[in-house]
Amino acid sequence: MSQIALMRSSALLFLLMVGFIGEAGALHKVDHRYVIAGYVRDAQGVPQPDLLVTIEHKEGKHKEKVKTDSSGYYEKMLHLHNANVGEELIVTAGSEVKRHKIAFDPKDVTSSRRGQVDFGAPAAEGSPALLYGSIAGGVVVVAALYFFLMKKKRAAKMEKKKSKKGK
Repeated sequence: MSQIALMRSSALLFLLMVGFIGEAGALHKVDHRYVIAGYVRDAQGVPQPDLLVTIEHKEGKHKEKVKTDSSGYYEKMLHLHNANVGEELIVTAGSEVKRHKIAFDPKDVTSSRRGQVDFGAPAAEGSPALLYGSIAGGVVVVAALYFFLMKKKRAAKMEKKKSKKGK
């Protein structure tokens, strides 16, 4: 396998690993984005996966919904403007309701504008999400290393066959 093909495979693997994380898919400028995020856990700190979280902005008459992931994390990008500073979001997870005041520096048009609203107790010690995340990361690294070594081994075999045919 050529070096270029190997580099392309590595780049593709890297992109798959990071999964295009972030706000790259936003359709409007950073100074119009406000990300509200947090964790939903029960009273013992155990993550609540696949739970519906509702974010309501009464002044803007918007109501957004998002589900938590396997670690109880949710994140939703809202289209807000400088005039929305000080207004309130109502965030609901299950039967629990919290109010969040929209806060950011309107003069800063480059930094990410974010708010955090968590529900339940802090993460339990030795959280399964952390354990599973670590295991999954290790599996990805080992699989990538295995495929890299197998490709290298096949390339060496092919090179050996070519040199035998040339004699």
